[in-house]
Amino acid sequence: MNTSVTDNNPINLVSTGGLTIVKNASNGNIEFFSDGAYTQLRQSFNANGQLSILLMNSLGDSVSQTAQVTPTITYGHTNTVNAVFANGTAVLDVYTASQIDTLIGNELKALDAMTFKGTLGTDGTVSTLPTEHVKNGDTYKVISASTYNGENCRIGDMFIASGTEGANGELSTPITWTYIPSGNDGSNDFSFVYDNAGQIRFCDNNGSLTTFTAGTNIAFSGTNSAITIAHETITRTNDTGSAIT
Repeated sequence: MNTSVTDNNPINLVSTGGLTIVKNASNGNIEFFSDGAYTQLRQSFNANGQLSILLMNSLGDSVSQTAQVTPTITYGHTNTVNAVFANGTAVLDVYTASQIDTLIGNELKALDAMTFKGTLGTDGTVSTLPTEHVKNGDTYKVISASTYNGENCRIGDMFIASGTEGANGELSTPITWTYIPSGNDGSNDFSFVYDNAGQIRFCDNNGSLTTFTAGTNIAFSGTNSAITIAHETITRTNDTGSAIT
């Protein structure tokens, strides 16, 4: 007789008498043969995870125990762990996808890691620093010189977000944007530029370094590539002096 065994479900044998358990060499099935007094077969798991195969008589009494094994599931890659079928249930100590995401997120927060989110400026990922859906460590790099978040920025400068996180991991307002003027280094190209607002700017290839404003009686102007610094007309009064001998 070919059969399968399920937990706590008896199998009534065709005949009575002794029970013989044989593995079929051709198909690998476990075959049970009875020709004596035993009429039922039952399997069960004990609290230690051991599987017992019990031979029962017609009254349901456990007459004999033919085998006791401990089925296990082995899992893990580097450190192998076993889980046994205690009381018919195997409990695997593994994480769900959401638990893994939470663990990784917490580790990144502990490292105070920066996360590059994009570029800031004309044709950048953003033209102004965001105020929503921002997380600790979000970083933006300036690609066009301008004023951002009240800072006179040049190409290569960075902003890094920090603040108080909500339950979803996003920062509540106000968000603190730490300004890193990293674009100040490595420039050897300097020039004077008239800005058409009565000022002269001293610049490198990233933008303005400082601004010169005309003083009293001084005027700035620019034509083509030329900058003119002129003294305004001053009216003077001539005095008649005595002759020098």
